[in-house]
Amino acid sequence: MTRPIVAIDPVDTPFNSFVERFSRAIAAAGGDPVPMGWSLGELLRTDMVILHWPTLFMSLTSRKKAFAQLLRFRIARLMRGTRLVWVAHNVAPHEDGARHEIVPDAFVRSLDAIVYLSETSRRLVEQRYPAAKGRAAVVTRHGIYEGGSDSRPFTPPAHDEEVRLLNFGQVRPYKNIEELIDAAAGLSQERLLTTIIGKQLDSDYADALAARATGVASVDCRFGADFLEESDIERALDTAHGAVLPYRAILNSGSAIHALSRHRPVLVPALGSMPELARLVGHDWVQLYDGRLTPERLAAFARHVRRLPAGATPDLSALSWRRVERDLAQLFASSAADRSTRRMAERTA
Repeated sequence: MTRPIVAIDPVDTPFNSFVERFSRAIAAAGGDPVPMGWSLGELLRTDMVILHWPTLFMSLTSRKKAFAQLLRFRIARLMRGTRLVWVAHNVAPHEDGARHEIVPDAFVRSLDAIVYLSETSRRLVEQRYPAAKGRAAVVTRHGIYEGGSDSRPFTPPAHDEEVRLLNFGQVRPYKNIEELIDAAAGLSQERLLTTIIGKQLDSDYADALAARATGVASVDCRFGADFLEESDIERALDTAHGAVLPYRAILNSGSAIHALSRHRPVLVPALGSMPELARLVGHDWVQLYDGRLTPERLAAFARHVRRLPAGATPDLSALSWRRVERDLAQLFASSAADRSTRRMAERTA
C-alpha cells in the first residue's frame, strides 16, 4: 500500500519538540510527513493536511483570505480526496480570540477529522463547536517528552534546603505568572525559590513581571529574547524539585507533561484536561487547585514535594507514543477507506 502524503503545519518547530515527535509518530504510523503548503497546487499533491494551531482561521487573517483558503481545501478534497485534520491542542487561541466568529465555525465544518489529546478535549471542543460532533474523532494522548539526556531521579530537598520550583515556557499573559509571583511574595515561613524562565514575546509584559518580582527574594525571573532549547528546559527541570503552572485558561499542557517526563511533580489549576491528566498519572504527581493560586496553596505544594520519596517516578504509560502511533494508523486506515469508497462511487456514477 502506498504511504499517504501527510502535509503538516508545522512539521517541526524550534519552541515545542512535541511537534517533531508527532511528525515522527506519523511516519511510524505509515504516513509520509512533509511541510505544509497552502497553495491549491501543493494541496493537490497531498493525501492529508494536519494543522496543529490553525491561527490563520482563528485570529491572524481577514475573513476573505480565510474563506479563500477554506475553498482551496474544499477543492483539493473534491479533486484528490485530500483530508483536512485538526489536532485540537486548544479550544481557541490563548489570548487574541477570533477576529471573525464565523471563521472558526466554518473551519470546523470543513474538517474531515479531529485529533483530540484527551477525552476532556473532545467534550470541550464539541461544546464550543457543535459541528465537531459530526466529524470523525481520534482520541489519543499528548505523548511524553523523551529527552536528549537521562533525567535525574527525583530527590526531595534536604531538611535545611529550600524547595526549588520552576515555571518555564513562553512568557505570555495566559500563563498567569503574576499570580505565581504574588503567591511566592506572600510566603514568609516556607523556604522556597521560584525560578521563572522563558522567551518574552512582549517586552512590556515581561518588564512588568520583572518589576513585580523586584524585592521578592524567593522569585528569580530570567526572561530572554530566544526560545528555550530543550536541553535548557531539561537542565532547569532536573535542578528543580517541582513545576508550578498557574494558567488562567488551559486545555492541554505540554509543559506539565514535560515536567512529568523529567520525574518532577506539577501544580496546576483544575482546568481543561488537567484533572484527566491527574487521574492518568496520579494525584501525587499532578496536584490540582481551584480558584486563585494563593500563598497557602503554594506552601502546601512545597510541603508535598518534601514528602515525596527519593527516586519516585510517575506512571507515564498512558502517555506512550506507541499509543499515538496506533491511533494515527487508525486515522490513516479510515481515510484510505473513505478515499476508496469515493473512487468506487465515481466509477459507478
